[in-house]
Amino acid sequence: MAIGCSDNKASGFPNLNEVHFDTSAPSSGCPSSCLEVPDVGYCIGNIFVSCPGNAPICQDCTLTAQVCVHDTVRATFGCRAKNFQNPPCIPNCKNRACGPDGCGGSCGFCPETGACDGVTCRLAGAPCGDVGQKHACFGNVWATCLNDKIQLSDCEPKGQVCSYNASSESYTCVFPGQ
Repeated sequence: MAIGCSDNKASGFPNLNEVHFDTSAPSSGCPSSCLEVPDVGYCIGNIFVSCPGNAPICQDCTLTAQVCVHDTVRATFGCRAKNFQNPPCIPNCKNRACGPDGCGGSCGFCPETGACDGVTCRLAGAPCGDVGQKHACFGNVWATCLNDKIQLSDCEPKGQVCSYNASSESYTCVFPGQ
C-alpha cells in the first residue's frame, strides 16, 4: 500500500488536503483472498503479505527502509530493520535421549537394536509398556508386542513405510500410498 499526496506548486509544500491511498495490489502478486495467506503471513521479495482482517494486505517494506524477513522469535513474517538477524538456534535436548533437537540436528541416536520414539530409545526385548495391541511406529520402524516384549521391524528394506492401517486398526508396515 502506498500513501501519497499531491504537490502544491505555488508553495512547494505537499497539499495535505489531497492525501490519497493507493490500495491496488503490487505487481508482485498480492493474493486476492485471505484463504491464500497463512496466519503468520509471508514475504514476496520485500513485500510483506498478511491478513489481519477480511482482506489481504501487501506492505512494501522498502517504503520504510526495511526488509521482509521470517522472525523466528515471533514465529511470523514481517518488515524489520535491514540489519535484522534472527538469534542463533539453541538446540533443546532436555529430557531427550534421541530425536530432533529443534534446530535441524539430533539429540542422539539409538543402537541398532532400538528405535527412537521421538524422545527415548525403545529397545527390542524391553517391556512393551504403551506399545500394546495397536502396535506403534517409531519413525519407519514398526513396533509390536510379543510375550510382553517389544519386537522391532524396519519397514524400509521391504520398500514399505510404517503407518496406521485403518482396515486392521493398528500400525504396521505398508506400501506407500496404501
